[in-house]
Amino acid sequence: MLSLILTTKGRGEQASLCIERYYETVKDFPCELIVVAYPDEGNKKYLGKFPPFLHTHLEWSEERSTPCYNIGASLCNGNEIFIFDDDSWPDDDWLYKVYEEINKNGDGHYMIQSDGSRLGNGYWAERAVSTRQFCIDHLGGVVAIPSYKSQYDDVEKTDRAMMAGKFFYTSAYIEHRHPAYGKAQIDETYKDGYLGTYGVDTVTYNKRKAEGFPNDYPAVLK
Repeated sequence: MLSLILTTKGRGEQASLCIERYYETVKDFPCELIVVAYPDEGNKKYLGKFPPFLHTHLEWSEERSTPCYNIGASLCNGNEIFIFDDDSWPDDDWLYKVYEEINKNGDGHYMIQSDGSRLGNGYWAERAVSTRQFCIDHLGGVVAIPSYKSQYDDVEKTDRAMMAGKFFYTSAYIEHRHPAYGKAQIDETYKDGYLGTYGVDTVTYNKRKAEGFPNDYPAVLK
């Protein structure tokens, strides 16, 4: 089973449409959906009535996105875990292509092509499906590295997967509807995360890399 974990703030209607789109693409697979949402008025208005996933859970939290992903992970049941944002839009066959690679390679961290990777802007997986065992064995039992406020989590996880020989490319594609690619306007959520945390998260990443990416946080997956 695949656990899909969404965190969202300030974009209730957009998040609802995003969830509907994901359901269209995963309904042939055993999947559960866990949403960890900031308790703003838009989220309260639009979230709560979900498509018929195998299991759904809505959790309210005022934490930033990174700890919210781990809150979601503490509630999930899947053998595979996918964390995603409300500005992503998957191709019809993305999950078929991911499972093709999982069936060939087993436990690992599976890169999904996104706008950044297609443009050659980075080697890391902006979007990835990870097995539960990979998260336990190679990420210290988390799905998002708690040291970061908003960015570089994906870079560190890719680095660690590559170091472990557990990083696998797929031909799956999920569009990233983000201002960096000219596909969204800057809103308050982007001001706080995308623009507001880059500097401090860059410093954190460089420090953690120099230290060998320590597991200096509690595990949420067992």
